[in-house]
Amino acid sequence: WLTNLFTYPLSFATLTGGMAFIVFSWVPYLSQILGWCMAGLVYLLNYVVELVKFLPFPGITNLYLPFFEVVLVYLLIAILFGFILQNKWRLLLPTLLLTALLLLTETIQHWRHLEQQGLIVYQIRKHSVIQFVEGTQSHILADSVLARDLSAVSFTLQSSQAKWGLNPTGVKTDTSSFGREQTCFYQDGPFILVDNRRIMLLDGKTNFVPLSGRLPVDLVIVTGNPRIKPENLLKIVQTDTLVTDGSVPRYWKEQFSELAKNEDIRYIDTSTDGAFMVGIK
Repeated sequence: WLTNLFTYPLSFATLTGGMAFIVFSWVPYLSQILGWCMAGLVYLLNYVVELVKFLPFPGITNLYLPFFEVVLVYLLIAILFGFILQNKWRLLLPTLLLTALLLLTETIQHWRHLEQQGLIVYQIRKHSVIQFVEGTQSHILADSVLARDLSAVSFTLQSSQAKWGLNPTGVKTDTSSFGREQTCFYQDGPFILVDNRRIMLLDGKTNFVPLSGRLPVDLVIVTGNPRIKPENLLKIVQTDTLVTDGSVPRYWKEQFSELAKNEDIRYIDTSTDGAFMVGIK
């Protein structure tokens, strides 16, 4: 409500100023003065919106309701209005039943969130963001640019966190310290174990040496500019799923896509298929 308290008057003033500018745009000096006023109002409105975020209770955040729960809420509001305004006591039982059903579905959903273990590979253009999840706790692995400031992708992250009940506890540029903080997570070099899923993270930091045999993994995630050619990837690992994120250049994606097609491997390109998730409920 604080956001509305500050922004509504400024929005009204901005709209009024815009209409006045259109009406008097033909007046030489007046139009220039109105233009300056409009620029100042827009700047002030943007500044206030950013400032309000730091005040207590600026708005409702991290709220997500599935379609079924939205229907329950609307039914509950409609019946509750009839119960209060028309004093129909026979509506008391349906009101209590709907409330109990809503609480039950929320409890089940929260329990599912507590049981989830896995990861999310986001689609962020020219950037890499991977979120490792254990219950409602999670850690974000991002490139160095986003690790310093996640505000550019805050809308995407906030939406997913609300939907899956996630509470990010840290942002890192490498996975070296994740193992001490997440019990379902183990990492050794480019190889990651998440909820018994063997994952290989292929980026521009890791060098590979020839092996006598291929290492079996469940999933290969490619980020950035890898130091290995796509045709040499399957000489090192054996996998049935290959994922490339938004930080991988287009020509690399085309080569990995061709490799996956020839080897009958499932290929996911987040730029066309959207975010990739495993173990998320």
